[in-house]
Amino acid sequence: VSQSRYLMENYYQPLDIYIPDNQISNAFQYTMNVNAGYVTFRHKIKSFSYKVGARVEQTVVDFNVTTGLTNHFNYTNLFPSVHLLQEFSHNRKLTFRYSRRIDRPLLSEINPLQQYNDPFFLNKGNSNLLPEFTDSYDVTYTKSWKQSSVSGSIYHRNSTSTIQRIVQMQSNGVTETSYQNLNRATNTG
Repeated sequence: VSQSRYLMENYYQPLDIYIPDNQISNAFQYTMNVNAGYVTFRHKIKSFSYKVGARVEQTVVDFNVTTGLTNHFNYTNLFPSVHLLQEFSHNRKLTFRYSRRIDRPLLSEINPLQQYNDPFFLNKGNSNLLPEFTDSYDVTYTKSWKQSSVSGSIYHRNSTSTIQRIVQMQSNGVTETSYQNLNRATNTG
């Protein structure tokens, strides 16, 4: 359970006191539970070996804000992985790996409460933000000697529902930063 409280006070000079501003002050309570199960199988046949696995996760997210905003997410996902290794003569080997992973939004990216740290730069999260998923592939070739080795790799990553920071200039000149899920991103190298 995570909690975030924001207290805005205005200084009232005649009485030399600070008065809470209940229009802006608020609290955010966030709970996330992740239940997971794993299974892995590995085997070797002569110079070829493999490892396959799967992880199943159920994620339950609940939050509420003193303003009355609430949200609930309950999702289950499968995350497979494959690792193949072929060894060759003269200390050479070729590996292939695939995995799927999840990147959940950070609390600051979800927290819908407006942060008033600077009157010209406002920040707030997106309470409807979903996790980002990445499928990752790579192939590596390695040549080894007694005291050294050389490797070369290529990889490709495909991400969906990518979480991106969005900056918008309002008509009053104030810059507002928030977060959104965008379609996809790829990375190859």
